Amino acid sequence: TKQQTVDILRMDRKTFVVVGAKGGTGREIVKYLLEKDEETVSEVRAIVRDPSTVVDGTFSKSDDRLKIIAGDCSKPDTLSTSFKGSRAVFYAASGKGYDACKAVDREGPREAATIAKEEGVDRFILVSSQFVDPINKNTNTVIRGFLNTISTGLFHYEGMMDFKFKGENHLRKSGLGYTIVRPGRLEDGASGSSGQILVGQTNGSLGKGTNARADVARICVAAAFLPDAENTTFELGTDESKPSQTTAEEITDLF
Repeated sequence: TKQQTVDILRMDRKTFVVVGAKGGTGREIVKYLLEKDEETVSEVRAIVRDPSTVVDGTFSKSDDRLKIIAGDCSKPDTLSTSFKGSRAVFYAASGKGYDACKAVDREGPREAATIAKEEGVDRFILVSSQFVDPINKNTNTVIRGFLNTISTGLFHYEGMMDFKFKGENHLRKSGLGYTIVRPGRLEDGASGSSGQILVGQTNGSLGKGTNARADVARICVAAAFLPDAENTTFELGTDESKPSQTTAEEITDLF
């Protein structure tokens, strides 16, 4: 059928887009994509607001598959060209300040998902956060209240977590294949440095440790290729008392 032909063509695409590529998690996603062979990933488009601000060492200079492209998730018209012909879009951007959070965390996923669907993108991977679900207003009142105001300030009806949750819902309603990843507190460090990776849907917290951004990226990249991760939302946590998964098979088994 025509739809089957379209699906096959999408899966044959080998270009991947990372929105928010200059941030800590975005950089790691770019890195993990470039670790894949050229038969799997032929091009990685790292979307940043101003390429001239990318300092040396942010990305690999030795891989011609990497393209650093100007784009702003708060200005959707700057994204359409970079989404063309791509298989998956990773959305790792996050705003700082009330207006930026509203634009980037709430409206950004909706606008980017709309463009991705128009361009025939197969999967949209959104990096969100634990505790975004409003149920935590009652079950984890203090921590969600703190996270909700840390970037947007105290004197607003809505805050960062509210915006992130609405951004998730915009993506779910878009009709585009999606994966929503909700990590806990993020930290720098090598992949595996935070212990065993945990995946589950709790709508609250999961695990007791922090998440290395490298591990968040590893899960995001793996999810982009896994049918079982399509149209799923899950919390990402760690167990510091146990060693991390090391093989691709162990990561796949998480789904």
